[in-house]
Amino acid sequence: MRFTLTAKDQNTCELKEVTPATSAVFPIPLAKPALVNLIRTFLADPEARDLGQGSVLVDRMRDGLRIHVGAGTFTIPYGHLFPLILEPAA
Repeated sequence: MRFTLTAKDQNTCELKEVTPATSAVFPIPLAKPALVNLIRTFLADPEARDLGQGSVLVDRMRDGLRIHVGAGTFTIPYGHLFPLILEPAA
C-alpha cells in the first residue's frame, strides 16, 4: 500500500492510495501546503477530536486519520501519514 499527496493547482490537491489490486484518488479542495498545515496543527493537539478548514474536516481514529470532504472520506493509517506531512509542502 502506498499513499501520495499531490498538488493539482493552487487551490486543490489529491490523495492517492495504490495497492497491488486497486488505486483510489480523493480530490481535496484545499492547496497542498494548507492541507499539510491543517493535519500538522491537528496532530499537535492530542485533545482535538476534529479540525476543519473550509469544506475539509479531519478527525482522529484509533489507527489513523480520516479526511472528510462533502460526503466522501479518505483514511490514512498513521504509519503512512507521517511521511506525507514531513515532506516539503510545496
